[in-house]
Amino acid sequence: MEIIMNFTYESERLYLKVLNEDYAPLVLNFLFKNREEFQKFEAAKSPVYYTEKYQRSNLKLEFSAFTKLNYIRFYVFKKDDANTIIGTISFSNILRYPFSSACIGYKFDSDYQGQGFASEAIACASFAMFH
Repeated sequence: MEIIMNFTYESERLYLKVLNEDYAPLVLNFLFKNREEFQKFEAAKSPVYYTEKYQRSNLKLEFSAFTKLNYIRFYVFKKDDANTIIGTISFSNILRYPFSSACIGYKFDSDYQGQGFASEAIACASFAMFH
């Protein structure tokens, strides 16, 4: 059986994309812009985390994990701005059929919270994962 992978999913207002290392500058901008907000909820990060080199390496690992369906992180973009990441949705501890379950994590740019983007992205990502 061949697994065909899609790297971009679409909802009403959003694109969800699995990114490769070429997107490290966009990811770094997203993380750095929201650094203070994310630090409230995440473990402390080394200064190295906020470098393009680190993010390139991380994206390469994430992409490899995606191809094996071990871990998936979707980067969320508004349809009208394909150059700005507004959030992420990730799945870990993935169990396929018959269990069809995973742990989900998400974080969104503070400018896009409270507008239903996270709910919309989670619904789209969940459908992509398990259908």
